[in-house]
Amino acid sequence: MRRSIAILLWLFVVGPTYAESPPWQILASPEKPFTFINHKEQIDGFAIELVNDIQQKLDTQYPVYNYPWARLFKLLSDQKNVVALTVARTPEREDKFHWITSIARSIHGLYALQKNNVRVSDLEAVKQIGSIGVLRGDIRETVLRHAGVTDIVAYNSWDQVVGALLKGRVKAIFYSSSGVNYACPPNKSGCEQIENIFIYKVVTTYVAISKNGTDEQLVNRWKQAAEDYKHDKAFVYLTQKWIKYYQQYENMDLYLDNGAINVWKDPNLTAEIKAQSSFVN
Repeated sequence: MRRSIAILLWLFVVGPTYAESPPWQILASPEKPFTFINHKEQIDGFAIELVNDIQQKLDTQYPVYNYPWARLFKLLSDQKNVVALTVARTPEREDKFHWITSIARSIHGLYALQKNNVRVSDLEAVKQIGSIGVLRGDIRETVLRHAGVTDIVAYNSWDQVVGALLKGRVKAIFYSSSGVNYACPPNKSGCEQIENIFIYKVVTTYVAISKNGTDEQLVNRWKQAAEDYKHDKAFVYLTQKWIKYYQQYENMDLYLDNGAINVWKDPNLTAEIKAQSSFVN
C-alpha cells in the first residue's frame, strides 16, 4: 500500500514536468548535398541524420519536415521552439538565432577555369577580370554590386551559372565549394578545369534554434546533446558513411575536421583558408 502511494506521488511530481516539455518543429529545406529529397520523396542527407542522432541523446523523436527556405526562415525568426537546418552562420544572423552545432564548411568565392589563368587578390581587383556569373537575387550578387563590380551576368539557376563558365560566356562565377563540387564533379567533362581563384569567406552551416520565446535551458540541452554526440563514436561512423556516399555518388572532395565536414579536397589548405577568410566554427 505504501509502495503504491509512493509511486502515485512520484508520478504526480514527475508527470507534469514531462508533460510540460514543449513540442519542437524541426525543419529543413532541400539544399544539396547535405539535405536533399531521396527516391522515397523524403528529406534526407547528412544533416538530417545528424539532427536525428542528436535527438536520441535528448530522448526525443520529432520528425524533420521539408519546408521551402523562405517559409523556414520566417518560422525560425518568428516562432519559438523551431529547429532548422542547414542555416549559414553569418555576421548578420549571429544574434538572431541560437547556434547549436556546425554541419559543414564551404568556401564562398570566385571560381574560374584554370586554362584562362585568371587571378585576383581582393574584391577591388574583381572589377578588372571581366564578366562574372551569379545566381539572380543571391546575396553574392549583392556583395559584388556593393564592391562596385558592374560586369555581372545573372542567371536563374546555379546549373546555368556553372554552364556559362564552362562555355566561356563568363570569366568567373561567384559560388561555393560545395555547390561547385555538387553541380560540376571532377568526372564531368570540363569540370576538372574549375579552380578557386579568390576566397571571399568560409561559410559554416549549422543546426540553429529560434530565439523568439524559446527557453534557453532547452537550448542548452540541445547544445549539450550535440556536444556529447560529437564526442561519440557514432558521430565518426555517421560522417564516414556520408563522406563515402558523397565521394562515391557525387564525386565530391570533402573530409571531417573539428566536428564538421569541410567541402574542399586538400586538408593542407585549411590553415591558408583560415588566414584568408572569416573562418567561423
